[in-house]
Amino acid sequence: MKKKIDSYMLKRNLSYIIIFFIVKLLWIVAKYLIKKDECYMKFEEILPRLKAGEKVIRKGWGGAELYVKLVGQSEHDGETLNPYFLINVRGEGYTMFTPTVCDLLAEDWIIVN
Repeated sequence: MKKKIDSYMLKRNLSYIIIFFIVKLLWIVAKYLIKKDECYMKFEEILPRLKAGEKVIRKGWGGAELYVKLVGQSEHDGETLNPYFLINVRGEGYTMFTPTVCDLLAEDWIIVN
């Protein structure tokens, strides 16, 4: 009986070790696949970049969204048009974008080249 328990414990421990190394390997591969210039940022980190004219996107969206950009103050029909965000969506073109609370708190924003 003791040999069966020891054998069971050994197999269980080996399976934990194997799972650990598989997860570790996947983590290393995932880090390698992420582009070096693609570091995740918070919204407060990307806001100055948007103001500088760069385009951004959330990695977590993973859909048809191409990028978000900031359109500066302008004039329309003689009236001042305040700055606003635009999002470019594949197949739909541009539309106005208002970040949600989830977007504002997200830490997966990246710069789009």
